[in-house]
Formats: sequence, structure tokens, C-alpha cells
Amino acid sequence: IVWPKGLKTLGTSVFAKCSNLTGIAIPEGVTSIGDRCFVDCEDLGEISFPASVTFMGKELVSGCDFLSTVIFADGFNALGESSFLNSKGIENLTLPQSVTQIGNNCFEGCINLKSISIPDGVTRIGDKCFLKADLRQLTIPASVTYLGKSFINGCANLDTVNLEEGFNGLAEGSFENCGIRTITLPEGITTLGKYTFQGCTNLEEIIFPASLVSLGDYCF
Repeated sequence: IVWPKGLKTLGTSVFAKCSNLTGIAIPEGVTSIGDRCFVDCEDLGEISFPASVTFMGKELVSGCDFLSTVIFADGFNALGESSFLNSKGIENLTLPQSVTQIGNNCFEGCINLKSISIPDGVTRIGDKCFLKADLRQLTIPASVTYLGKSFINGCANLDTVNLEEGFNGLAEGSFENCGIRTITLPEGITTLGKYTFQGCTNLEEIIFPASLVSLGDYCF
């Protein structure tokens, strides 16, 4: 692809169903990527995003079932709502240190996503962020101040979530309907809100901190 100078925006579905597209590097300077921009690019295997992107639409690579490599430039900070919804080919992701928020439903339906590295500095992980992903283990950094409702709902193979010391960002229903088997809540957490662990039918062990003073209604 020869990109025009000064390109700022990739529109909705602009590369949809480009079945021969195997890789794409979005150029620095692009700030906005529209909904379903690369939907159903069946042979797309690699995509990279520049730091200049400030808006990512929904379902960018839905239907790109062979997409295995996603690269984010240092400085990238635009993981929006449903950006990678139903991206079935992605298995592993490393997010750059510049990311501070992960939008609602961002990785929902990524049924082959087995691991993701969430950097220190992320403050918000959105509702249903990893719904039905294939995660096996997840570490939440202490910087997170909001952990969304049902953020790992349906992650049947996820046994353990590690909450780093200093974490205190449990929202109402954060672990609702999750598949976790064991969890240790770090010192400093004082309250578990409503529905925090409701529907966690596989939960076998939970270790509470001495700082905990209140359990919300229907917590378990």
C-alpha cells in the first residue's frame, strides 16, 4: 500500500474483505481508524498501529481469523470500546507502557486469546473487557482504579487472577460470572461491592486482607 501524505483518517470498513491483504503497517500521522476497518480480511496475519492513533472504532479486525501478530508503537494509547471485538485469531498480546485505559468489551469474543500483558500505568479496565477470551492467567497492576463489571466473564480456562500489592480498584460486579478458582485480595482493599464474586461457580479459595471491613449485598 502506498499511503498518501498527510493521511489522518481510515474510514469505516475501508479495507473490508480485502482477502489478499496479508499484512499492514498503518503510518504515523493517522489519528482515527473507523469501525470494522479491516473486517473479513481473511489472510491478514499482521497489523501495526502507530502512536499517533487517538481513536479506534469497533470490531476493527473481526473475521480476520489468521491475524496472529498485533504491534502497538510506544506511545500508543487508544484501546477503545469493542476495538478488537471478535478477533478470533489473536493468541498473545503485549500492550505498550503508554496504554492507560482499556475500553469496555475491547477484547470480547477473542476466543483464542491466551495471554495479555497489562502494563503498569493502566488505570481502567472496562466492563466485559475479556468476555469469553481463552485467558489462562492474568495480572492486574496496582495502578488500576476501576476493574469493570464481568470483565473476565466466560473465561472458563482462567484459574488465577493476580492482583498486585496496592491494587484497590474493585468495582461492583468486577468478578461476576468468572471462572477463577483462587484469588488473593491484597492488603488495602476495604470493601467488596455488590455482586463482586456472584456466579463464580469454580471459586475454591479466596484469601481476604486484614483491611477488609465490608461485604456488599450478594457479594458471593
